[in-house]
Amino acid sequence: MRDETEDADTARLPWAAWVRMLPDTARAAVSEADLTAPYIFISLSAVATELPAARASLRRWSQAIQLYVQQTEDVVLAVDEAVANAVEHAYADENPGAVTVFAGYVKPGSRVCVVVSDSGRWRPPLADTGVRGRGVSMMKALTDHFTLHHNENGTTVLLGWDVPAMQGGTGDGHEPQ
Repeated sequence: MRDETEDADTARLPWAAWVRMLPDTARAAVSEADLTAPYIFISLSAVATELPAARASLRRWSQAIQLYVQQTEDVVLAVDEAVANAVEHAYADENPGAVTVFAGYVKPGSRVCVVVSDSGRWRPPLADTGVRGRGVSMMKALTDHFTLHHNENGTTVLLGWDVPAMQGGTGDGHEPQ
């Protein structure tokens, strides 16, 4: 896993080609991100053993931007589901490709966004999913803003959360970490 958290000028170059491949809504979220605030840009192999490292990066980022505890859990769970879907479905008949994750403030003090993308092939959900197939509905329920886009470049998930003012805690899991 590559985790780039250097200054904004250094990080812009490696992701320029990636951003151009994104759908408009995701491209806008990345382009509007405040790169003076903490953010993450990671590219990992689409294998299950990479999931713990991705979750750890998201937790560190959430702590650095002082998300509330419950919101951190929502971010980590929703992004983990998006990455797990890429691991399981995007490259099912091929060697694992890459999954890229960007997380940052789009509007500091008001919204954070996470973009998860792969360059694999979209596979429509099965008609009868049995006990599976609830990932998209779970991601929608955990986020304030959710967009799923797939095309010849792969699949992109844009996840967004409105961020309340970070002032003190309530003692009910809504205090900053």
